[in-house]
Amino acid sequence: MESLLTPWLLWFVAGVALALFELAVPGFILIFFGVGCLVVSGVLLVVDLTVTEQVWLFVAATIISLLALRRYAMRVFAGAQDVNPEDQLIEQPQGTGKVVDPISPNAPGRVAYRGSFWDAVSSVALQPDTMVRVCGYAENSRTILKVEPLNSGEN
Repeated sequence: MESLLTPWLLWFVAGVALALFELAVPGFILIFFGVGCLVVSGVLLVVDLTVTEQVWLFVAATIISLLALRRYAMRVFAGAQDVNPEDQLIEQPQGTGKVVDPISPNAPGRVAYRGSFWDAVSSVALQPDTMVRVCGYAENSRTILKVEPLNSGEN
């Protein structure tokens, strides 16, 4: 059992665990801690180091790998983004939504529309849970919807 607790093996297992944990955590940072652990593990196979020297080697290897490889690795793994956020705007929003926060003629509220929450204005007061018709964007805005009650024409 004692042979399983050798320092090089502990550092190796920690390095592999951190590299695998990177797959579950966004940010692309843990892999460099894993590299630091693997460097210490490799050095311990050749040279016997004290715990303090191991920690300093880990810190140095982690910082060096982070500074040297992060920018390159981000380019390789992140890919290119060819989508312009402006192109994702809805040209003329239409459809139905549901009032989430009250809307009054003087103050905007919020509506649930197409899977998201939008600020919205209306010429009449609307209470939460009221179904509304989305008529487009409010005047001079691409982020505020103009809405009216869904049953406004059925009086």
